[in-house]
Amino acid sequence: MRAGMKRIIAGAIVGGLEAVVILFFMIRILLPGNLGDEKNHRFNVPGSTEVVVEDSGRYYLWNDYKTVYEGKDFNQSKHLPKGTAITIINKETGTPYDFVHETIYKTSGSESATSIGYIEINTPATVEIDVQGGNEERVFSFFKYDFFKTFYLIAAVIGISMILGPLSLVLLISGFVGMVRANKKHNQTGGTDP
Repeated sequence: MRAGMKRIIAGAIVGGLEAVVILFFMIRILLPGNLGDEKNHRFNVPGSTEVVVEDSGRYYLWNDYKTVYEGKDFNQSKHLPKGTAITIINKETGTPYDFVHETIYKTSGSESATSIGYIEINTPATVEIDVQGGNEERVFSFFKYDFFKTFYLIAAVIGISMILGPLSLVLLISGFVGMVRANKKHNQTGGTDP
């Protein structure tokens, strides 16, 4: 094998590994169900629904304004109709949850959603969500959303790029330099290839 070829092959392998790992993390970031919404509860509004929540955490209510649900396409404004009333209560106790308005936008493939707000759930409960207002059918979803998981996945992609990218580049460059030097030496000595 010619001088430098092993380093070139190693650089190509490291570069390919980097691409595969980054692709894996990007899929984890972009595909639905990978950011904590595996138990995504979807429903039509105006109307009400019940959700059994077993894990404590921050649960967001989303307006899935561009989506397909039960075979029907929805492509609506990201803004809710004026006068929309949202009530979220613990069904067992009848106590309303403190609903904190917070807007987060997310897009996955051809689907887009914006959060309306969230509630903090500390103990398992049956949550009743009632949404009234507007005369247009919409799709809402309710699930535990982990912003920090998204942040950590993005940080992992950046970290991997910063380590494997330069390593691959160094191996490739040193391999090509080794080949050039070996060719130059070969031409000067008139010898055979190593």
